[in-house]
Amino acid sequence: MVIREEKISDYRASELMVRRAFFNRQNPGCCEHYLVHLLRNSFDYLPEFSRVAEIDGRIVGAIFYSKAIVQTENGEFPVATFGPLAVDPVFQGLGIGRKLFEESRALLSSSGYPAIIIYGEPNYYPKLGFRRAAEYGVTDPEGNVYDALMVFELRKKSLEGIRGKFFESSVFEKGSDRKAADAFDCDFPFCPKLRIPSQWLHETNLGRIEKIDGARYGVLFWEILIEAELSPSYSSRAPKIGDYVTFRWHRGGLSEIETLETPIEARLP
Repeated sequence: MVIREEKISDYRASELMVRRAFFNRQNPGCCEHYLVHLLRNSFDYLPEFSRVAEIDGRIVGAIFYSKAIVQTENGEFPVATFGPLAVDPVFQGLGIGRKLFEESRALLSSSGYPAIIIYGEPNYYPKLGFRRAAEYGVTDPEGNVYDALMVFELRKKSLEGIRGKFFESSVFEKGSDRKAADAFDCDFPFCPKLRIPSQWLHETNLGRIEKIDGARYGVLFWEILIEAELSPSYSSRAPKIGDYVTFRWHRGGLSEIETLETPIEARLP
């Protein structure tokens, strides 16, 4: 695997990868690839710290940094943030996200930025060394504190005495415009935009039953077919071909189907 700066010739491949990483994960479709598209043209973008991961000529991951601030009583305190940090679904679980963060963090450590502040998955980012922003007296713009708002100090006690509200670049609000993101998405390969009961999948993946052989199931996960069995906790009817299921992927072994998911909505772009 090669970790390197993104080139202009990578833009399309990076956006396709980001789209795959987030599609139907939180909502039908996704906006993250549109955010990346806007971010590159933003004054707040930090390309010198952003990186892509490449395997055999294929972009399989990326981390995108931008400027942010903590608004304190004494003025603005500059910090860095990143988003999205994305890994292609069929390459997840191999440590690519960690490697992207570690290499880009090393670059930031020699910069003037004291810390990285993000909104992220609280079950994942503490493994990389992030801590709750509330421990530092940092809140969101409305003064709220919650586990998803996290801090990584680039130097010991670099945020000591800094208390205030965290503000991302305005490009993040523009990048979350669903209507604009859907229009941008029309130029990408078709994927059904699904609304399912457990949309936030966390440590499980969403796939479709492609084949059945006794108690063994072939789950189609993007372009790969994963062999799986029903989890001991599975409690729905037996899956049929064409059903959507969530599954826990065990590389090199038999994966486990956890839930049957009946789409509430299947919407075309």
